[in-house]
Amino acid sequence: MRPPASRQRSYAAWAATELHPWPALSAKESSTGTSFSVGGVEILRLSGVDRAMLRLTEPVIERLEPHLRPYAQVSVCPDRVWLLLRLDSESDLQLLFALTSVAIKVHLER
Repeated sequence: MRPPASRQRSYAAWAATELHPWPALSAKESSTGTSFSVGGVEILRLSGVDRAMLRLTEPVIERLEPHLRPYAQVSVCPDRVWLLLRLDSESDLQLLFALTSVAIKVHLER
C-alpha cells in the first residue's frame, strides 16, 4: 500500500483503489462513493468525506467492541450491525482493511 501522492485524494478513494482487486468483493460506484458487496450483501460503503460504513453482525461487533473502544474514529451504529469509521490517517486505513477482512469472512460463512 502506498500513501496518496497528495492529501487532495481522500482516504476513502485510496481505500476504494486498494479494495477493488480483492477477489471476494464486488464494487459499485455511485455519485456518493463506492460500495462493496460479498455474495450480494453490501458490506462496505465509502464516501468522499473520508467515512466508511462497514457491516458485520451483532455477535461479531459484541466480540470486537472492547477492542474497538479505544479508537475514537470507530463507532458502533445503533442497529449494532454497522460500524462507522472516520478515515483520517494511514493507520485508519489499515484498521479498515483488517475489519473488511473480518466482514468478508463473516458474510461468506452465512
